Amino acid sequence: MHAKKINILLVDDRPDGLITLEAILRNPSYHLLRATSGAEALKFLLDHEVAVILLDVQMPNMNGFETAEIIRKNGTLKNIPIIFVTGIYGDPQSVFHGYELGAIDFITKPYDPNILRSKVAVLCDLYQKTKELERLEIERHERLLTETKHALEEEFQSRERQKEKEFSKLRLLHLVAESANKAISIDDAFKECLSEVCRFTNWPIGHVYLRSNDKDDLVSSKIWCSGNDDPRFFPFRKSTEDTRLSRGVGLPGRVLETKKATWVVDVTKDPNFPRADAAKASELRAAFAFPVIVGDEVVAVLEFFSPKDGAPDPILLEIMDHVGRYLGQLVQRKTIEQALRTSEERSRLVIEMAHSAFVGINVEGQITHWNPQAEKIFGWTKKDAIGKPMCELIIPEKYREAHKKGLAHFLATGEGPVLNRRIELTGLQRSGREFPVEITISPVPISGSFLFSAFIRDLTETKKAEKERERLLQEEAARLEADRARNQLQALASDLGHRTEELTRSNQELQQFASVASHDLKEPLRMVQAYVQLLQKTFAGKLDPKTEEYMAFIVEGASRMKDLINDLLKISEVGRTATSFVPLDCTSALESALSNLQFSIKSGGAIITHDELPHILGDLTQIIQLFQNLIGNALKYKKEGEPPKVHIHAEDKGKEWVFSVRDNGIGIEPEYRENIFVIFRRLHDRKKYPGTGVGLAICKKIVERHGGKIWVESEPGKGSVFCFTLPSKNLANAKSYSEPLDKDKENASSL
Repeated sequence: MHAKKINILLVDDRPDGLITLEAILRNPSYHLLRATSGAEALKFLLDHEVAVILLDVQMPNMNGFETAEIIRKNGTLKNIPIIFVTGIYGDPQSVFHGYELGAIDFITKPYDPNILRSKVAVLCDLYQKTKELERLEIERHERLLTETKHALEEEFQSRERQKEKEFSKLRLLHLVAESANKAISIDDAFKECLSEVCRFTNWPIGHVYLRSNDKDDLVSSKIWCSGNDDPRFFPFRKSTEDTRLSRGVGLPGRVLETKKATWVVDVTKDPNFPRADAAKASELRAAFAFPVIVGDEVVAVLEFFSPKDGAPDPILLEIMDHVGRYLGQLVQRKTIEQALRTSEERSRLVIEMAHSAFVGINVEGQITHWNPQAEKIFGWTKKDAIGKPMCELIIPEKYREAHKKGLAHFLATGEGPVLNRRIELTGLQRSGREFPVEITISPVPISGSFLFSAFIRDLTETKKAEKERERLLQEEAARLEADRARNQLQALASDLGHRTEELTRSNQELQQFASVASHDLKEPLRMVQAYVQLLQKTFAGKLDPKTEEYMAFIVEGASRMKDLINDLLKISEVGRTATSFVPLDCTSALESALSNLQFSIKSGGAIITHDELPHILGDLTQIIQLFQNLIGNALKYKKEGEPPKVHIHAEDKGKEWVFSVRDNGIGIEPEYRENIFVIFRRLHDRKKYPGTGVGLAICKKIVERHGGKIWVESEPGKGSVFCFTLPSKNLANAKSYSEPLDKDKENASSL
């Protein structure tokens, strides 16, 4: 078979150039493709696999550089080696440009045939080796795919076989469960299980060890499945029936200790198998055993033996663990049934003679047992009660639905919060009288279902005695508490009088100190401010800018400190004097406040409106101050380019008036609505909104002194509504106080 020729693409617009290249590269292994333009070269490359391209630089329409750039941008062509051949572009700049475009060489005319052939031969050899590597890689991948396919097929077949084994062993579990469930007694159930396992494993020997009465070791049950009583196995059967095994000793002893199915490859070679000699005599080798568990205790161990060695079968052991748990449930059920049958008469006598009422109930809630004491307590005869729904006979109607839900919940989940506990409930007599009872309900599992036994005691007399005792205790406790409270009240009254006098004296001293301290602090501040201003005037233009700035800071700080002292004095004066409240007209108080704010209102173009305001009892000066501070705040915190609008309204709520001062200002963020009433707490820069942060604190103190409360409702950018309440009083004779009101208004205007 001839080797495939290697394609070499020759690109030159001059025929003589192509002829020259063909003459130099003529070789039986090469297939020389000719292209006379860049476009034709690109077409060849799309149709043929090429080992190397010899590309002329100077060509019309699309030169060699442009052609190379297109080739390098194509994902499938970009790795083809390119050798530029030229008779003109041999300067360093052109050569460098060719290498930039991805060329591996740059040859100028006239060509040295040997050099050109050698370079092309090297590239063709590299091409062949690359192709060979690709072929080998493809073959390797195909081989790996084939091997992987075979491995997967084998794995699939292995898993299918494993699934078939698992299915057959699960079927064994079903057969054992089905046959054991049909058994009348526990011994019959064990025999059926031995028979099914021996039939499935094709092992001839199966035996049951039982837990002894003291539960410390295992003894033979003499229950066997032994290959049609083959005499060959007699030595092992006799040894087994004579051997008592302790925990951890022998195969059954190990199962007793671990509570897990266990396998022995060859019992004749196992150092922990006391019956090894008998097993060897009976030609037995492999063995496995599994526990029968009731609750958390092993009650029996079933063991099986084979004449052949056998590797452990984990799946079979796992199935046997399931079989053991199922047999444990069966043993438990059969034991209870047998115990119930054995003790039925004795239990009946005990129940009949019990001092408490006994009621038996099935899972449908029907009464199955009813003793004489139940007849006495509830008034229904046994004949009337048996077969009736318990909830309709002795449970008040309002509790019946809860009883039904509780029974359904227990049957679905096995959980019952009131079961096996003494609880107090309300019973219903035949006459319809409800009375207190103490009841204990216990579920008894029987044949895959339950019976419920309820012992009931009438608490009527007990409750009466408890109530009488509680009444006497409460009377004694009340007498003792009254004596103790009386003594405590006397002591507290005496102590409260002393504390009140002390607090009054302390408040007076604090208020006097605030007034004196404020006055004394103002004087040095005025002196500091005056002297600094004198220095500014004296040395105007003679000091450096920094010094003048610092002096301005001093003047500004002193002025701000003076404002703080004045405001502090104002807030301390609220409530300092014990002035009695007098009837006043809130409209007149508002007009006085607006008169005091007249300059701010006119300069800001503010619009102030109000509804009819009520007459109240209060301190006129402080009510004027309240309106003045709230309206002043609205004038200060206004929106840019929009005149302030303020509206005052009052609404009668019966025992109090609710006032509102609504503005169209900048509003307040929700998280700051409580902070604004704290003294000296400010939310804005002093340069933009001057002030000390005392105005709203004064408002709060005035409102609280009048027995009201104050709050704000606001949304940023949409204004604020300051609300406050003042108590509503009977002011039928308010007009008789017009003269003092006018006088107080004049005093307020001079603030």
